[in-house]
Amino acid sequence: MNPYALAFAASICFGVVVFPWQSTIRQLGPGGFFLVTGSVYFLTGAVAYFRSGIPGSLNVATIITAVVTALLYVGALLLCSVAFGTKSVNLPVAVALTATYPAWTALLAVIFLKYRLSGWEMMFLAMVVVGIVGLAMTSKPTI
Repeated sequence: MNPYALAFAASICFGVVVFPWQSTIRQLGPGGFFLVTGSVYFLTGAVAYFRSGIPGSLNVATIITAVVTALLYVGALLLCSVAFGTKSVNLPVAVALTATYPAWTALLAVIFLKYRLSGWEMMFLAMVVVGIVGLAMTSKPTI
């Protein structure tokens, strides 16, 4: 399957997940939410890891990178949980702000991987960021 189609499908999944996420956090609290979702992540990862025939070799650098990445991911989920669980949040705006993460990914790829963005890529990336920032600046929190 086309990787861009997969990425688009992932964006739809993320979009659908956010609405029950908000009410679930309010009912379970962040701790309960992370206990349930963390268990599901762990089980899913374990199944995928062992079904794949344990590819590659584990070394210290790979494990450290995976742990740091997981900690950053958990931190991001915690920040989203606090933001989305706030009563005065305008959920569509908060979701749009969190959706700017590809811009950070592209910027880091340019800096660390020496990736060169084409003119079209820069233009579309700028349009997305400007649109999301404009949405956030012109929207009022829900009370």
